[in-house]
Amino acid sequence: MPDDLIKRPRLLWQTHARKHNAELARVQVWDVFSELFLDTSRNEEEKDWMAELLADSPFTLEELEHILSHEVSPVCSPNLFEWPGGEWLMFDPDWLIERCLARQKKRPFKQPAHPRQKSIIDRFVDTLANLNSETLLRRVERFRNRFSSDESVSELKLIARVEHYSTACCGRTHAMRAGFGCPMVLRGHFHDCRLYFDENESIEPGETKQVEIRFLCPTLVYPKISQEIPYYLWEGKVIGHVEILSIDVTRKEL
Repeated sequence: MPDDLIKRPRLLWQTHARKHNAELARVQVWDVFSELFLDTSRNEEEKDWMAELLADSPFTLEELEHILSHEVSPVCSPNLFEWPGGEWLMFDPDWLIERCLARQKKRPFKQPAHPRQKSIIDRFVDTLANLNSETLLRRVERFRNRFSSDESVSELKLIARVEHYSTACCGRTHAMRAGFGCPMVLRGHFHDCRLYFDENESIEPGETKQVEIRFLCPTLVYPKISQEIPYYLWEGKVIGHVEILSIDVTRKEL
């Protein structure tokens, strides 16, 4: 598969997510997992690309496995049985989101009390997809754990565009006020942050605003920050996403 196709922009499906009132982070995970069911092969670089995108998502490994097994696989796995060959380039975004969203609503994720044993069907689909999901999730875990703290950082400020999801699309029922604080999910880890903007303004559900963001522990956050990646605001669930416009870091004097 050509690099420019598998490495699609991470916000490519933002319009489609809004159209279906679907959570952008989950839509991107559906996108990545759907790659497993295309009629094509994947090299090591492409597998790392998939694992890195999944690592950037706000979902635990258990929920990622649930999304694959119960939301994406039932929708996309029939493509592997098409004759003489199924879809090989990419699934239609509207088609994929509509069906995966229906599966999500039918069987929402619940944190298991014990590790889930893979079913015979799951193992069979793994074989067809030519990529064991446990191997992929181990790559995800490796990507999430590769970052260490940068003790030279004393202060970190971000200028970012924040989209507060609509209430219908898992957003809050109330506006975000100046100084609003919540965890931001960075490479699968949660870091407390605060949003600063004009105190007379607010970010209503469904609105987007440019803000300044500061963190409680900048030494842990700075190594995980990139302007190329969307990050997510968390309040028991994903309530919005963040596009970083600029990064301002102050380092300690030696």
